[in-house]
Amino acid sequence: MKLSLACLTERSRRASRQAYSFTCSFMIVTEEQKLEALAFYQEGILMLQESGADSLPGGGFATFNYTGMFRDTKDLDVFCRPGDFPKILKHFSQMGYEIQLTDVRWLAKIFKGEYFIDVIFNSVNNICTVDESWFDHATHGEFAGLPVKFLSAEDLIWCKSYVQNRERYVPPSRTVNPPQCGCRFSTVMPISVL
Repeated sequence: MKLSLACLTERSRRASRQAYSFTCSFMIVTEEQKLEALAFYQEGILMLQESGADSLPGGGFATFNYTGMFRDTKDLDVFCRPGDFPKILKHFSQMGYEIQLTDVRWLAKIFKGEYFIDVIFNSVNNICTVDESWFDHATHGEFAGLPVKFLSAEDLIWCKSYVQNRERYVPPSRTVNPPQCGCRFSTVMPISVL
């Protein structure tokens, strides 16, 4: 059965709306949820490593790595090359996780109960395609007790600036002035990176 591009685009829009409403309806508030989330993140990182595809944690966890500011979050953002996301999805699917290609241009999701992983490989406007340079700029750190390479601060800022579609963007609850919060961003952000 062949699907038309219009059909795929409509499916993508429906999936995006479903994922957005799921995201908005779930917040971590209890200690039990925090422990469940930590176990999910640890399992997710281990399975990402087992998949054989390179990936970089980003989002709130990379921000914590650079700023030391933590907030409980419902998902784990990971970045991978466009050619690697099918391998990641296949691996998680084989392990019993629900997978979803939310937007064929840039985003897939992996669900386990209330928790999920955003697999990001591009931006909605095709400007921030994850490539080898993202892995070259990545920094070593620890996440959920496991060694990882985090998305660089520069790439985190760059890609976040392109995820501001009306239906997706959720502005931060507070603004932070990096010099005042002791951030560990590089002292000079090369213009060539941005």
